Amino acid sequence: MLKKLFIFLLIIVALFGIASAGLYFFWYLELPRVKEARGLIKKDFILDIEPINVPIIRNGSVERYIIFQISLTFDKQEQHERASQRLTALRDRFFSAIHQYTDTLTSQKSINKTTLQIRLTTQAQEILGEGNIKQALVTGAFQRQ
Repeated sequence: MLKKLFIFLLIIVALFGIASAGLYFFWYLELPRVKEARGLIKKDFILDIEPINVPIIRNGSVERYIIFQISLTFDKQEQHERASQRLTALRDRFFSAIHQYTDTLTSQKSINKTTLQIRLTTQAQEILGEGNIKQALVTGAFQRQ
């Protein structure tokens, strides 16, 4: 009986030792590498644009509205600030680009976010200059009757 108790305690001590060694390895030795990796990740600066409400007009009357939520991403704070100053021009250009795109839609056709994002990124580059914007993202598109 005493022999079984000794073996059981030996197994518990061994498991505790293995767990301690694993904790030491992952906590103290791997954590600095994770901190270094975090320094390599670039932080994007995001500018959320007020939702753009676009009417879908068919046969001379408004069929429905689509509300687009758009965010712009930048690599640098200066680019973000420049876009904030040109926000009115960006909204006007985005409204025109979205309206042109929605004119090509049939009533059953869904919105292709990728195509629209490419169009909006191109429009933003025309206003802000090449390389001053990372990407225009369509974060939401909602229909309203």
